[in-house]
Amino acid sequence: MWVAPDARGSGVAAELVDAVKSRGRDQGHECVYLDVAPENTRAAHCYMKQGFVFINEWEPLESPHIKVQTILCPL
Repeated sequence: MWVAPDARGSGVAAELVDAVKSRGRDQGHECVYLDVAPENTRAAHCYMKQGFVFINEWEPLESPHIKVQTILCPL
């Protein structure tokens, strides 16, 4: 997910995450998983405020210098 700089801090990210979680619940899913670079503290903090927790799963991106970690939220 990406939020335009002028919309950051407006709550739109939380609204988008809430919509994804609601749809997941409606479809009978138990969790939402996503990947985030832990160094992206603003995004990681946003997701953690929404109930996500980091798990020990890592994925390299196309750049060998960036790895993302899986984060999940029980529904």
